[in-house]
Order: sequence, then C-alpha cells, then structure tokens
Amino acid sequence: MHRRLAFALALAFTPLFASAQEATPSPEATPSPSPAPTPVADAGMFEIEVLASKPVTAASSEEVLRRDLDARSLFTPEDVLRVVPNIVVGQHAGGGKADQLFVRGFDADHGTDVAIAVDGVPVNGVSHAHGQGYADIHFVIPETIETIRVDRGPYRAAQGDFATAGSIDFRLRDRFDAPFATVGGGSFGTGRAVAGVSPEVGDGVLLLAGEMLATDGPFESAQELRRYNGIARWMTPLSPRSTLRVTGSTYSGSWKASGQVPLRAVKSGAIDRFGSIDPSEGGLSTRDGIITRLDLLPADDQSLDMQAYAYRYRLNLYSNFTFFLDDTALGDGIEQEDDRTVYGLDGAWKRADGPFFTTIGASMRSDIANVALFHQTERERRDPINRSGIRESRRGAYIETTFAPVTWVRIIAGVRGDQFSFAVNDRLANETGVRQQALASPKANLVFTPISRERVALDLFVNGGTGFHSNDARDVVSTAVPQSAYSTLPRAVGGESGARLRAGRIEASVAVWQLDLDKEFVWVGDAGETDVRGPSRRRGVETELRATLDGVRMDLDLSYADARFRKDGALVPLAPRLTSSAGVAIKDAFGLTGFEASARARHVADRPANEDFSVAAQGYTVVDLVAGYTWRTWGVHGAVENVTDTEYREAQFLFESRLAGEAAPVEDIHFTPGNPRSFRLTLARTF
Repeated sequence: MHRRLAFALALAFTPLFASAQEATPSPEATPSPSPAPTPVADAGMFEIEVLASKPVTAASSEEVLRRDLDARSLFTPEDVLRVVPNIVVGQHAGGGKADQLFVRGFDADHGTDVAIAVDGVPVNGVSHAHGQGYADIHFVIPETIETIRVDRGPYRAAQGDFATAGSIDFRLRDRFDAPFATVGGGSFGTGRAVAGVSPEVGDGVLLLAGEMLATDGPFESAQELRRYNGIARWMTPLSPRSTLRVTGSTYSGSWKASGQVPLRAVKSGAIDRFGSIDPSEGGLSTRDGIITRLDLLPADDQSLDMQAYAYRYRLNLYSNFTFFLDDTALGDGIEQEDDRTVYGLDGAWKRADGPFFTTIGASMRSDIANVALFHQTERERRDPINRSGIRESRRGAYIETTFAPVTWVRIIAGVRGDQFSFAVNDRLANETGVRQQALASPKANLVFTPISRERVALDLFVNGGTGFHSNDARDVVSTAVPQSAYSTLPRAVGGESGARLRAGRIEASVAVWQLDLDKEFVWVGDAGETDVRGPSRRRGVETELRATLDGVRMDLDLSYADARFRKDGALVPLAPRLTSSAGVAIKDAFGLTGFEASARARHVADRPANEDFSVAAQGYTVVDLVAGYTWRTWGVHGAVENVTDTEYREAQFLFESRLAGEAAPVEDIHFTPGNPRSFRLTLARTF
C-alpha cells in the first residue's frame, strides 16, 4: 500500500513541464495507399496521412472522442462509462467493486457479456472469484483516455470472448495538450487530486499521471473508499516507420460497503435506506501491469501492430447477501479471494490492395489464478467453501476482409477461431480436471451509402455474426454434470439492421437487433455453486441523436429491449427494458467566452425482478447539472448530482434472506441506494 501511495503521489506532484501537441491519426481509420510518413519537427515523431473514411460497420458502432469526454464532468470511471451511449452503470458494493453494466437487454453483471479492454488489453477476468467476466476499470484515470471504441453485437472478427452484447475499448493518450493539475472535493467527504505531464524525453514523449480519490459516501457507516492510481507511458520512434510504446500502471483501492439492504428492513424503520445490516462488507484490490506495443509500417499500404502485456491482480471481497439465512449464529458473510497473473500477446497485419482491405490478427492470453471462497464474520476468515488453482489459456486468430466494389458499397466478411484450455486443481477435494474446446465464429456486414455529400450522408447497415462468452473453468471440468449437457463456449448468434444519417450539424442513428444465446452454466461466486441459464433471446431497438448549433450541443439516446427464455417465453429477471439519457451543453455560447454548462438526465424504466414480472425492480430518473468557467490557465467547475434528490435504487436484486430474529427466510428486494443530492467543486490549472 505504501509503495503504491508513494508512486501515485510522486506522479501527481511531479514538476510540470511543457509538452508539444502531436497530430495523430485515428487508430481505427482504414489505411489506404498514402504518402510516406512525414517527420514532425517539434515532436520528433511522424504523422501519417490517411486517405479513407472511418470504417463504421454497424449503425450501433461508434467512437467516443476526447472532445466528447471533455464536454462531461468526469470524476470516476463510472462517469466515463456513462458517456457511452445506451449503457447504464450501477454500483452496489462501496465504489471499489467493478461496476454493474446494463446493455441491450443484459444485466451483464460486471462484464459477462460485454468485452472490455484498455489499449487492447482484455480486462474481463476469466474464472474470476466473484463471477465470470468481472471487469474492474478503476485502474484507469479518466484524463488519460483518448478515445472509446464501441462495437455492439458479435459482428467484428477482432471481437472474441465476452463480446456478445458488444465490446468497449478504451484507448489511452500518448500526450496531454498541456501539463495540468486538478483538485476537487464535495459532499460526503469526497476529495480527488490528479495531475499529468508529458515532457519530451530524447526523441520520445514521456506521459506521467497520478490520481488520488477518497470518499465516505452518504452511508451511515462511512464507505472509506481510498483509491490511488499511477501511469507512465513512454512513446518513441525507433525509425521513420516504427513507433514503440511502453506503458506501466499501478492501482490500489480499499473500501467498505453497506451492501444490498432488504427493502422490508427499510420499510419497517429498522434501518435507514443508507443504513446497513452488515457494515463490514467491502474489499481490497490491487493491479500492477505493463504493456509494450510496437507499430510498424512495412510499406505505404501495410501496417503491423504487435503488443505484449502482463499484469498482477488481486481482490479480496467481503459480502453478506443473505445475512442469517444459512448460519443463524455467525451469519452468512463470505470472502471471495482472487490472486492472478495474466500475460498475453496479440498482433494484427493490415493491407490495402485496390478495393480490398484485409486484416489478419492473432492473440494469446494465459491466466494463472488462485481463487477461493471462505466463510467470514466481520472480515475474520473462517472455513473455506472452495479453493482452486486455475490455469486457463486461450489462443485466437481471425481474418477479415473489406471489399468495396463501388464507392457506395462495402462488404465486410470474416471468421474467427478460438481455442481454450482449462486446468483446475480443486485443493479441497484434491482433484484435478483438464479440458479443451475450440470454436469458429463467422461474421458478415454490408454497408450501403446511397447519399454521400459534403453536408448530407446516409449509411445503411445489415450485420450478422456469431460470438461467445466462455464459462468458468470450474464448471468446464466439473464431473457433477455430463460434459454433453452444456457447451464450454456457449454460442451467441446475432443480427442487426440500421441506418446512420448526418445532415449538417445533426447526426442520428437507429438499429434494430436480435441476439440468441445457447444454454450455459454460470459460476455464481457469491454462493460457490453453478447456476443454469438460457437458452435466451433478446431483441430490441436503439436510437441516438446528436445536434450542435452555435456552441450548444444536444444529445438523446433511447434503448428498448425484450429479453426472454426461449423454451417457455418467461422474462429474463433483471434484464433492462427501456433506458434513455439526454443532455444539453453550452460552451462559449451566446457571447459568454470561457463559460460552459450542461444538464443531463438518465432514465431506467421498471424491469422484471422475476420471470413473470409479478415483482418489479423499480426504475428511476436522475438529473445532474454542471457549470464552469475557464480564464487563461485556470478553470473552476461546480456540479450538482441528483438535483431533484430522487430516492432511487442504483442496483437491486430479488432473493431470499433472513434477518436476526426472523423465524423463516423472506423473499425480498435487496437494493443499494443511489446517492442523494450532492455537490462538487473542482479547480484546475494548466501550465
């Protein structure tokens, strides 16, 4: 802890240096024959002119740019995720646990059906102690994000494990526009400090940033969230046609949580909605990693990207969901422990040849994990429930070709192959299981552009493909269920059609989609057992609208989904149905130079808490306001969250629990309350 704190402090308060701004092409742009790289005199780098349009392949795919992030008040990674259109974020364990994600009719828990990556490095934890696909991005400093690539559905060959509902890839910056330091604070003992510099070092640029965050939250039992982050990235040209990036990061977090409180206890007055049954919940987490990336241009019409990464991750998560349901004396507290080392390689070769653009990629990832589940009381560990050593590796390769026979038609077709190896050593039963499985996933996309003018453009899309998410290794090698009863890599089959329109300063899109999932076994880390899900079908529609006029920006996102089990048509519990968000922002408008303000609202409609909707997970609408003023190198911003002081449930579940003194279990809604009205003030300085 002290080592990480010292590192984050050193980065946050490093003497600030001037830095030059680099002109960098979009990494997602499609290379085509272009002039040789041109040196940039003041940066010691080279820039590449890209002579092609951004390759959007689906109406629901997009790229969130840095300017879109700068238009929001970003304090935490949760704020960053809320920038992504048509995704809902919830937190239900004290601010240090990975966020709960709702997208396309999925309560994707912490990432089971959404692939999340940072600079191309997969974040989702396989065979994780808390749940399959657990994706914690608290190690990311919001100010270091350059773009967010969003692809929904399993339509791109580069998408692998967990990319069923879609994928989100955070791309980090190579340099800051200027050195900066920011200090902010507000309600509930909240404070945050972040600073960054990117001086030139030799022929390259060294980016350094550090962050410290603390908050007690609105809970009666203080949350005591403490988070420390640091990142260092060195980028340098090795030759006129090659660039090397080496990135190191460190993260440490600790927190307490009031958990999910039973609705009956709040209604009876036994506890306040911000109270707790077991205030010892919470956790500790660390992550230290390194990424080395080499980008090559072997020819004007080719590129080769190669990357190697490794990180060490640890989580100790303390929870008590059912209170005294199973153990009426000591309680049902559990500790989930995950200690793993992850390393991997990936690369992609791209070539443009007349009307063809081809990408060939390959990847490898290995996890060496020790995962365990224990009984605990007030964080005092008792007997183990399960304890396993896991070695899991996956190898994938894909090819994708874009064919443009005419300027208004693009055909994108590809196929991906993945092979998984699972080895589990059950240390309690003294048993070892090994299994392998491979899967091929074809993809196809059609893009028609009937209108392509300077001020008006219309794209029409038809998309289809298959994908998968892997199951927990402990399920895969289990002898309790015949291997033929389930698929190790349950397949997802999806289709989508839609349109994107750009007319002057207005952009709009609509997508109609469907996704089928095979039956699957999901490891429930909270209980240490296997739960059977599916097969299921989700279908829905998504719309987006953006408009900009004289310094005023408006946006509206709307998503509707229907999620049902295919066998009997029953509803998928907790699946989101109707979600929306809207905002209006002004910057340097109406002659008010330096002034900016925004109002944003997000809405989640009621959703079924059980299969027949006889119990509802209550919906909510929350409104936030932000205003700020920038004068020369100084800036001040104020924010009011939950302006209307709405009492809402940020996360909620339906299950049985028993409180002290109750004679029998009670099925009830258990929820984490959303924050009440709160205030925040931030002071920033650039140098």
